[in-house]
Amino acid sequence: MSRRLLRASALLCCLVAAACGDGSGLLAVAGSSDAVTVRFVNATASALDLAVDGTVSTTNANITPGGGVACFTIDDPTVPGLSVRQAGTTTDLGGFTPLFSRGGRYTVVAFPGASGTVQFINVPNAAFIVSGRSALRVLNGSSGLGTVDVHATTPAATLGTPNVTGVGFGNASGTFDIPAGAVQVRLTNAGTTNVVFDAGTQSFEAGKSYTLVISSATAAILVPDC
Repeated sequence: MSRRLLRASALLCCLVAAACGDGSGLLAVAGSSDAVTVRFVNATASALDLAVDGTVSTTNANITPGGGVACFTIDDPTVPGLSVRQAGTTTDLGGFTPLFSRGGRYTVVAFPGASGTVQFINVPNAAFIVSGRSALRVLNGSSGLGTVDVHATTPAATLGTPNVTGVGFGNASGTFDIPAGAVQVRLTNAGTTNVVFDAGTQSFEAGKSYTLVISSATAAILVPDC
């Protein structure tokens, strides 16, 4: 059995909303320092399979909407060997080109494209975290929202200056600083305080960074970085 297949058998499929990684830094990685750490998130409306070197292990099969595969390592980022399929099929979906930098950490997200096809994005997890606080980035995976500004506030606070502006569909914002604890995340039409999506109050742990996935197919998915 190849090293990559052994690695694939160890992947844990879990609900992404659960803290399946500590978000505080690179996981311990055996072998080359070139290895990358990856988490996969399914933000589409259909179950998906994640294949490694063409093989779908039982833990990578039937990843439900809103679920995912916990952090795992890829030894050689130049040949990651990953592909995604509709659950139970043998045909790889197009448009998935997982490009990784050596030693990096990523959240790979599948989400609904504007035309109904599945789109993918590789979101780098690099983040500077202020002591005693948290860090956040937001992925706009809902085509109906248009370009948005991101407001992360204490719950029910009046909206003021956004944390991030101009996040278009299919893009992730840069990482920004937030307080640890309960934070309400709302998206507005760019340049306004007109709320187009309320992700509700999310809980953030000090010293950790997160990606919040906004999709037209699922509830908001908060993912701790690997």
